Amino acid sequence: MYSEWASLYPVIAENINNAQTQSVLGKFSTVGGRDVAAVVIKQLASTLGITNNAEPSNLHTDQEVQWCMDVICHGLSLPLSEHDIIKDGVNIYCEWISAVLPQTKLSVPRPIIDDPNTYVRKIIKHLYNLFVPRPGEGTDTINRQAVLCHRVLRTLQDTAQNSQILTESCAAWRHRIALVEQWNRVNLVLTAKLLEFTYGPAFPEMKIADEDAHLVPDGMTNDGIAQAWIRFLKILGAPTDLCCPQVISRTPQFIQAVLLNADGIEPQHHPCLLSLPQIFLKTMKGIAGLVDAFLGFTKGSFSGLSSSRSTSSNHPNNVPQSASLPSTGFS
Repeated sequence: MYSEWASLYPVIAENINNAQTQSVLGKFSTVGGRDVAAVVIKQLASTLGITNNAEPSNLHTDQEVQWCMDVICHGLSLPLSEHDIIKDGVNIYCEWISAVLPQTKLSVPRPIIDDPNTYVRKIIKHLYNLFVPRPGEGTDTINRQAVLCHRVLRTLQDTAQNSQILTESCAAWRHRIALVEQWNRVNLVLTAKLLEFTYGPAFPEMKIADEDAHLVPDGMTNDGIAQAWIRFLKILGAPTDLCCPQVISRTPQFIQAVLLNADGIEPQHHPCLLSLPQIFLKTMKGIAGLVDAFLGFTKGSFSGLSSSRSTSSNHPNNVPQSASLPSTGFS
């Protein structure tokens, strides 16, 4: 059932085999694995600066970091009665995830700082253990598990807003029509806000549907909106790439899917790429809608892009003469 999801195939295969969430400590006795996790995780957590001053990590090699991560992975899978161990493991990983941000926490090991994308992906996979239900646990312990899960999700949400991982993920998912549809929706909301403060109330208004208004957080500054607008506009890369299956399939996910597939099909011939013409059409319609919005011609421009509707029937000739394309300072 997952044959068309080339970009997800390796993840699905790993999930089926539990390859990404198991630790070697699981091969030892329950008490032995728990004791090792308790000692190592407590020592690592003491350097985070939560109860004491933060300290630089003394993990200097990939081997050292990977060994500790294997221990943390096991700690996150312990029964919820081991709340302190699990909580410390969550705290460590939430701090280490900051490696993908411009300002990295002091306690993050150097190997993670040098290769943040690889390590953060592995951290996220280990955090799956936190969300696994534990049979027979009481309400109080389950509630404490929910609090930790919420912290992880909030950390990932905050990080994603500042991370290059989003760009890489979008590049790997351009063959999914749902991504382009969401891209169009967010572009419309950002454009509406950009036009509002750039041209003022005299410019034809873009009416955004209520269900789309939440896509851009309230309280963003004008500069933040302008930055987000240009960055999100470019996040899919060149639209012409969508005309070239050879380009879209040039990702590790497609290549790995081919290696795992016994029929020897070339990446550019994968069945999921048959949707590229329709995806290209939706992308170009979205861009055309943005151009119309800047020209002030909003009536009917966004049909099929989202549920947005225009409240103005102004023609481009009625656009105020003082209006001009905004200078965002980006090339």
